[in-house]
Amino acid sequence: MLKKISVVLFLFALGFSVQAQTREVRKEAVNTMRQEGKAEIKDVRVNAKEELQDIQTNIREQVRGAVDAFRQKRDEAKESIQQKREEFRNKIDAKRAELKESIEKKREDLKKRLAKFKDERKKQAVEKIYDQVNELNERMGKHFTEVLEHVEDVLDRVVSRMEKASVNNLDVLAARAAITNAEKAIKTARDAVSAQAAKQYTVTVNTESTAKTDVGKVRKSLNDDLKAVREKVSLAREAVRKAATELAKVPKVDEVEVTETPAVAPAAAPTQ
Repeated sequence: MLKKISVVLFLFALGFSVQAQTREVRKEAVNTMRQEGKAEIKDVRVNAKEELQDIQTNIREQVRGAVDAFRQKRDEAKESIQQKREEFRNKIDAKRAELKESIEKKREDLKKRLAKFKDERKKQAVEKIYDQVNELNERMGKHFTEVLEHVEDVLDRVVSRMEKASVNNLDVLAARAAITNAEKAIKTARDAVSAQAAKQYTVTVNTESTAKTDVGKVRKSLNDDLKAVREKVSLAREAVRKAATELAKVPKVDEVEVTETPAVAPAAAPTQ
């Protein structure tokens, strides 16, 4: 009997020892897994942070490149506008210089023809009108040039806003097309002003009795020509207005700016 009890106690003690050892092994295994899990989480955090930093760096570089390109494009556009203006003004001045001698020569020819007139006041009136029509043509040429420069300045501001919107990925396709049409309209108007500047108006008086009619023809010719140029300048102004209106249809177009600081969200701390 005692022998059986001893065997039972031995087996019980042996089972308890095995269970204790099993629990210890399990505990060590759990601790090992926890440590490995923590290490993996730490690695994930580090990798995620590094990847986010790389993304932010790439975004900053892209934005900086876009800003530099935008500024360079705007500087080139302004230089181009200024250069074209100077070239146009020089071209007009050269044409006026060429005409000046011719206008003076024809004025002398007119005076010789008018010398036959008996009515001195009529003679002076014809000479005065001859001077007036050519002076008016020159004055209106300067006026149209100034108007077109103002229109071009307005368009340049529209282009600047459009390019800002484009850099910020807004849809400016329709506005860009309207701007192209405005640029064409300005060129057409400027060509008309240039052609008008090269014109010379001569009073051809047949007889003293027809002097009034002859002078009226010259005046009408000048007025018709100036009206045609004025219409082209007005079309250029209207085309720029349409470009501005089309750009205004783009949502948030007046809110966007071009800066070197991109709107990048800060890195969020990963949760366990």
